[in-house]
Amino acid sequence: LNCYCCLTLKEKMSASVELQIAVSEKLYSAVETGNFNEVETLLKSATVDEVNHRHKIGRTALLAAAENGYPEIVRALLAQPSVDVNLQDDDGATALMWAANRGHKEIVKMLLDQANIDVSSLKTKAGWVALMWAANGGHVEVVSLLLSHPNIELNTQDSGNGYSALMVAAQKGHLEVV
Repeated sequence: LNCYCCLTLKEKMSASVELQIAVSEKLYSAVETGNFNEVETLLKSATVDEVNHRHKIGRTALLAAAENGYPEIVRALLAQPSVDVNLQDDDGATALMWAANRGHKEIVKMLLDQANIDVSSLKTKAGWVALMWAANGGHVEVVSLLLSHPNIELNTQDSGNGYSALMVAAQKGHLEVV
């Protein structure tokens, strides 16, 4: 009887984990394709682990939505009390970094409005912060938004060349950012 109970418990736990992965995979897939209605439906019953589940190269649904420029999906994900805005992918990039890199001003603003957003201390493996990504892309309005955040650190340097965001913008010829 004890072995049967253990086996049944093990099967139930395994089924629960598989269901969680299935829901998080569906959520991630819906985000990747920009399917807002599906995202909204899945979020109604999503758990903390499902919302923050790390997928390909460590990316979460929020990172994918920020990178791909889906403001309505980012807004829906940010409405989840369990979403972690500072999770990093395998390279160390956050949702804020991806949005800054792609020049998604509206998404950057939404992320900066989050009380616990980390704008300067989280870095990629190369030592880059969101401000560097925005400067690298020449995204003037995004750079301005980031500079207006009270916790921004202007002189953060990357780990390779010791470049700051200003140096990155100058090297790329983005004079309007400089």
